[in-house]
Amino acid sequence: DPTSAEAPVPHALIAQLTKNCLAKIHTGSILVFLPGIEDINEVKRMLSGIPYSIHCLHSGIGVATEDAKSLFFVNPAATSASAPKVILATNVAESSVTVPDAVCVIDAGRHRVLRYCHRRRMSLLQTEWISQANHTQRKGRAGRTRAGEYFFLGNRQTLSTAAPTLEPEVMRVCLESVCLTIRKLFPDAEDDSIEDLLCLLIDAPKREVVRKAIYHLKLIGALDTDERIAGKFGEILSDFERTKISEINK
Repeated sequence: DPTSAEAPVPHALIAQLTKNCLAKIHTGSILVFLPGIEDINEVKRMLSGIPYSIHCLHSGIGVATEDAKSLFFVNPAATSASAPKVILATNVAESSVTVPDAVCVIDAGRHRVLRYCHRRRMSLLQTEWISQANHTQRKGRAGRTRAGEYFFLGNRQTLSTAAPTLEPEVMRVCLESVCLTIRKLFPDAEDDSIEDLLCLLIDAPKREVVRKAIYHLKLIGALDTDERIAGKFGEILSDFERTKISEINK
């Protein structure tokens, strides 16, 4: 089903559209949004013969590297003489960073979202259609410094039926890790249950889901009956979860 988010990404179409855009511009960048790293590598392979530089931008590449810095800072005096470049990116280029000289934006219309499956008790990285808010952000990347173009590789129905926004991360991830992190960060808030602390969030998860997570943590010995970090095992597990979360947010 071509309308399914799990349908194959049209790499050949994206590569050809990128070449068509390169034929029309003399300076600036072409920003291509793709769901994952494997999609970036495949499109890069298809563009390997073009006489222009190709840059990849995703969570595995630090934005502090010299190559990445060259994408974000443009010398206006040198713009007229600089050759076009192609930037293949995941949603990290949607709002976390800005490519100021993007002239054309090609949007595959999908992204990877980490979701926790309560039935399987495991986290799954799923490919989904972007929300309307994501669409607005991506469309706004084109033509920041001059007139630009935006190409969305999806139909109008896909966009009109898309969710207004992506739900908050706390609604999508494993709550066991969230509960451990909260108790580790607020060890002195023992008068407040983890459930009550979580329910203070603007977008709070359902109480029954929080209770199940706390029950499971007590069952494996990570929390004691008073919802405190239990022993060495609880300390190790909570430190592991905090490290994992900090690595994801880098």
